[in-house]
Amino acid sequence: MLHVDIEPLEALQIYYGGERLGVWRGDIISAENKRKLFLPPMLQEFLLGYGRLAVNTDANSCCFQNPGLMNITDDDLVIFGRWDFYMLLAFRRIDFAEVNPQLYYAEHQYYDDDEFMDDDDERPVWSDFAPAQMHLRDFLIQLLIRNLRKVVYLVGSRESETDVPPELWQLLAADNLPPCFICWDDESDELWAVSRLPDQPPQRVYNLTRRMLHWELKECFKQAFFQKQDFTHALKLARPLLENLEHVQRDTLELADMYKLAGRCCWELHQWDEGERFYQKAEVILQKKLEEMLDITKNFYQSLGNFYAAQKNEPKSQQAYGKVNEICEFVGRDGVRSRGMRLVQQAIGLVGKDNSLCDDLPALREALELYNQALSVYQQEPKECKYDIARAQQLRGDLRKKIKQLTQSQMIRHK
Repeated sequence: MLHVDIEPLEALQIYYGGERLGVWRGDIISAENKRKLFLPPMLQEFLLGYGRLAVNTDANSCCFQNPGLMNITDDDLVIFGRWDFYMLLAFRRIDFAEVNPQLYYAEHQYYDDDEFMDDDDERPVWSDFAPAQMHLRDFLIQLLIRNLRKVVYLVGSRESETDVPPELWQLLAADNLPPCFICWDDESDELWAVSRLPDQPPQRVYNLTRRMLHWELKECFKQAFFQKQDFTHALKLARPLLENLEHVQRDTLELADMYKLAGRCCWELHQWDEGERFYQKAEVILQKKLEEMLDITKNFYQSLGNFYAAQKNEPKSQQAYGKVNEICEFVGRDGVRSRGMRLVQQAIGLVGKDNSLCDDLPALREALELYNQALSVYQQEPKECKYDIARAQQLRGDLRKKIKQLTQSQMIRHK
């Protein structure tokens, strides 16, 4: 059944499935007390329920999220929102208590005198107000159309318009339709909107049905989980959030954190089996990220140790190499072969693979000792490390030749 010309706030309740994320009531109370103003009930309900959702955050048209931004003009009008880059919306104080006040356009001009050049922002010098030929109810409907529309159909071109309910097409042929209105098809659970220019037949039909945006779901989840601690509701929101993240952000920390929070919801609700599954999924991602980070850190300290070794700074190089050993022990990668390879790498860092990095005998002897230590470690599992043993022996043999040559050269010079 098609429900015709439903209220915009009812349409928002349907669109968001009952989810609400609005401004803080204290902001509205503060604005009312400070200025002795009272927002129209419809505008107040809109801000309280939907002020922080996508319907109110489009770049070109929105009601202000914070009622404190309302500006009282000299013409006894209150500017409460913007319609586009050039036009503001306002209504008279006398209309505050009305359900559906008449709106006005405020076309503003700006100061350009030198005396105001030091101001951080431009300020309006005057505004011309003109009736907007639109009431607050109509404005909210237009806001839904502008910010939530999914598909637009042109009236009179029906080749690709089979999705529009037939009852709606029949309705458009009727006279004295309102300028804009919203319909709800309760069978398909779809929202449709129609708008037209004054004294013109309907021109466009808009489909407003789509899923909540990811950031909207995320903000509603935060409200349910952290502020209200409504874990049943939070878990309901966590499921589509996880579905979105699993589709586009596999193995990310954000996904792991969402698994953890979903698991906490299950914990609070004593849904132990499902909670454990969420925690396990988070653990898989975090373990992978931890290993990646530790591997990056290990390579950093290895490079840092080599850096200090090249400067002959033994204390700092050993301190850095010690960090490498600690990381390998922590992640369980401290087997015989790994320990031997790290010792060989430290020796290579001192003298190079071809012993060409230095002619300093103490450094060469230190590298020789590292090769000896590596071979001693490899001998704990000789079968598994036979190729590593052969490589270390070759490097040690070349280094011994280098040390012998330098020793003989120094003896000749001293004679």
